[in-house]
Amino acid sequence: MTRPSEHPPRPRSGVFFIFDLGGTLYRSETSFLPAVPEVFERYGLASPDRDDVISLVGEPLGRQNEPLEAHGLPKESLPLLEEAEFRLVRDAGELYAGVPETLACLRERGHTLVVCTNGQEVYARAILEPRCPSRPKP
Repeated sequence: MTRPSEHPPRPRSGVFFIFDLGGTLYRSETSFLPAVPEVFERYGLASPDRDDVISLVGEPLGRQNEPLEAHGLPKESLPLLEEAEFRLVRDAGELYAGVPETLACLRERGHTLVVCTNGQEVYARAILEPRCPSRPKP
């Protein structure tokens, strides 16, 4: 008797599934949302309201920075924000329920998976690689 992992991979079906990473596969609020107040706290500043921070989720990094700077966060603190978010991606980030299993099922059926993001590849890999058994490439 052979185990499922011993079967040769099925040929690709020619069907592509394209997913956005943040807000579709990944719960961005599990990393970015707590990173912002953490960094504001380091500078002794009041963090923007939760709704203001949520409105920045999905924006490219440059567009996230401007509103945070308008709330008093110094420009030189932005690397700290990136570090905090990356640490929270690694330690507390969550995919939506059922995502790893769904992606694995689609790949098992021979479909090609594509993940799009306006974030950096290092973040996409930090999110997907430890959480998805089939490890789709961003």
